[in-house]
Amino acid sequence: MQTVLETQTRIISRILKNDFGRGGAWDFYWGAFYPKGSSRQEDAQLMLRINWENLEVGFYIGEEGQAAREKFSTHTHQHAETLSAQLAHALPADVGFGQSGKKTENTLLEFLHDPARYGFRATLLISTDEILQLPPATLTHRIADTFTRLFPFFLLATQDDPLPAIETHLRPHSPELPPIPTSSSASLAPPYPLPTLSHATGLDEPTLTGFLRALDRRKQAILYGPPGTGKTHLAEHLAKHLIGGTDGLTELVQFHPSYAYEDFV
Repeated sequence: MQTVLETQTRIISRILKNDFGRGGAWDFYWGAFYPKGSSRQEDAQLMLRINWENLEVGFYIGEEGQAAREKFSTHTHQHAETLSAQLAHALPADVGFGQSGKKTENTLLEFLHDPARYGFRATLLISTDEILQLPPATLTHRIADTFTRLFPFFLLATQDDPLPAIETHLRPHSPELPPIPTSSSASLAPPYPLPTLSHATGLDEPTLTGFLRALDRRKQAILYGPPGTGKTHLAEHLAKHLIGGTDGLTELVQFHPSYAYEDFV
């Protein structure tokens, strides 16, 4: 796959506050792998699309990719039955066909017979709630696995004779993705037990236990009080305790006192 695909860099490097009258900002980010020497607008792509609601991962040919759409349709019409049998067990179980952000119940064979009806789109959706619960390594592996499983669609849109290439890609002895990292192989945060937390913060263990129970119940907390009373220090050490022995991570974000309310929002 790496020999035929390329992508752009800095996909989400900045957020524009002014589109200079071009009609408003898009409510999503979109990145893609596409044929080397082409572009994501004009060709088949393995894409990522994220907005406030979900992450969409999969295969797509945009409206400007007419040549790729025609090639894809020609191949799927000619070989629909063969492809359906080949790909039935290779595609992700939760793949959907059609409109972005909508889970469909359409079958693979229906998509192959009339890809235009489904917008030349085969993707799966991962909700924001699920994303926040997945370790980064697991999410990365799932995305890469989805691209690998949907790569035959890319071949149908870019190859003059795609069936041999698809067969090679689907062979059991083809190189596989590395296994999903487990807790034993991932880089884990060092344990940070309650006695250590108590010593570092100067608070007794029953008080800290109450804080931790509240965090477990409400999932977020606000520490308030006069400046210089150790709120940031306490928050950092609570975080170290919470991720101790896991593959979790912490990040400290500080705001300057002169920021307006709108800046916080």
